[in-house]
Amino acid sequence: PNGATYEISDNGINYYPSNTQIHIAENPTIFVEDNKLKLVAGYGFKGVWEADNLNGPWKMIFDNVANKSNMNPTDECPSIFSKNGFTYLIMGGTGYWMTEKNKNEFIDQAIKGIDIYDGLVYPMVSKTDDERLILGGWINGYGWGSIASHRELIQEENGILSMRWLPELSPNKNILTRIFS
Repeated sequence: PNGATYEISDNGINYYPSNTQIHIAENPTIFVEDNKLKLVAGYGFKGVWEADNLNGPWKMIFDNVANKSNMNPTDECPSIFSKNGFTYLIMGGTGYWMTEKNKNEFIDQAIKGIDIYDGLVYPMVSKTDDERLILGGWINGYGWGSIASHRELIQEENGILSMRWLPELSPNKNILTRIFS
């Protein structure tokens, strides 16, 4: 359906539709911060919204930063995540922002030439139980839902992110050495 909705699971494996539309935006990102729900909305209704629960009411707390970028990102599929006091927002092919440590204002990093996309579109980041940041997205040019790629984001002391191949998905160097030597 058009708009934000969610699914429900009794066992964490099987899900069924809630049949409830909670916001007009399509494909938002929702997370909890300061005991409130935050909704980052791009496509359909831009901005960052806040509510006490899924049923709202949702109140806009600031306008979408994508409107303020010279890199012309689309406002689709925002991914927002935090680590060690820095908050990051990526979306729309070329949009990459981060805050200063323990601050709230997003600073456009892509316009500075800092880019973590590696040719990915609709990038999403998940934090693992051991605090690793895993970036996933579609390889640009092959269409939605085609070839997915994954990287691990590594945070520098100044908050800047770099990336590497996932060690668990990398070829075994011992086997490669025997094959190619």
